[in-house]
Amino acid sequence: MEYCYLSIGMYVVVYGLGNAGLTEALASFIEWSSEKGYFVSTIVMGFLAAFPVFNHE
Repeated sequence: MEYCYLSIGMYVVVYGLGNAGLTEALASFIEWSSEKGYFVSTIVMGFLAAFPVFNHE
């Protein structure tokens, strides 16, 4: 049942970010990093993946 709440929570977060315009800003940042080459885009995506958005403790 925890997975159901996680899915709903993630949907709400992504929907809210979309309404705030943050997903477009994040997409343009990722696009900018991909234009700079593999090294920069790898570092940026690694940072974004490791950035603590939720604290599950």
